[in-house]
Amino acid sequence: MTFSLSFTPHPPFSATEARALVSHQGSLFCATGNWCESNPISGPQNIKLDAPGGGWKLEADFPIDPVNRIAVACLAELHFPTANQTTLVCGFFGGSAVGVRNAPGQWSVTRIGNGTGQIRSFRAHRDSATLVDMAFAGSDQGIFSGVYDTELPGTIQWASTPELDISGFPPMARGHPQRVMSFAELRGSLYATIGQDIWQRFDGGRSGWWKVWPNPMPGISQSGLRGMTAIDGNLWVGVEGTEGRIVSVDAASWDSHTELDLSGPRGYYIIVAYNDFCVLPGGAVLAGLDGRLDWPAHYVVLNNGVWSKVEIPPVAPKAMVSCRSICASPFGPELYFAGFDCNGKLARNTAWVAVSPIDGAL
Repeated sequence: MTFSLSFTPHPPFSATEARALVSHQGSLFCATGNWCESNPISGPQNIKLDAPGGGWKLEADFPIDPVNRIAVACLAELHFPTANQTTLVCGFFGGSAVGVRNAPGQWSVTRIGNGTGQIRSFRAHRDSATLVDMAFAGSDQGIFSGVYDTELPGTIQWASTPELDISGFPPMARGHPQRVMSFAELRGSLYATIGQDIWQRFDGGRSGWWKVWPNPMPGISQSGLRGMTAIDGNLWVGVEGTEGRIVSVDAASWDSHTELDLSGPRGYYIIVAYNDFCVLPGGAVLAGLDGRLDWPAHYVVLNNGVWSKVEIPPVAPKAMVSCRSICASPFGPELYFAGFDCNGKLARNTAWVAVSPIDGAL
């Protein structure tokens, strides 16, 4: 297994966490944040890699704002088929703020809803009834919908109120609000994870959301279901918490199957698939882990029908806690891994990105 260090913070970069990796227009983008940094020298940043072995460049440096912009909480590529446009978007750790990449190095930031809470997920979806290209943002306020503006390329017109309001939903463990942690599309339908449940959108002029699958083994969790991804005709989710596991859900019968049990001794808490699963063309599936008890960083991989837990060697100068994101390289047969989870403890410049040939990572 051959891993090498691709990124660790140094001026002008500052980050405690590398939260998400996305391939977009031939480059690799990474969202960072300074959660648990007592004296950050910069705000959250999006950084970009244009070539294998090249240097990371600063793509966007957002203002320091300890209330609204501690971190870029999520990063996603949205494709709008009618306009034949693809846009990069990010959500922030607070302030209900959304960033849209209007042009290289140019981002516009808009607050949606009441201006509070985190934006944790995105998805583009073409409404099957109205045939309108739509964008969806998930937060702890609910699900917000937007429409891609063909008159102003690179912009999304967001609704002022959520399409599904979850602000009154009961809290998760330790008082954490329920959040829309992930979206997935399967056979033309849009799904979202909210707390421990999967919800489905029914398209049309009078569109709405309905709960279709409650997690029968929720355990104790602060976020519930993460990383929902359509794999092999089913919806796969990572269950965060004391009943940690990977589950596949049949969206026709709503039967579910535990693909991998990640639970441990009493009180063991795990996060799996922070953002989504990485699915390779040959069928291999990878997901990052944070076991809080397991250092350095680990991930799990399903290859040729067999699950393995893999440790990333300590290639960074500081402890590599947690693998938050895994992304296939836009440059060749490589995989990029990003991470660090502060887990509520003070940190400084602990973010990391590592790279490995695909064969070595599997």
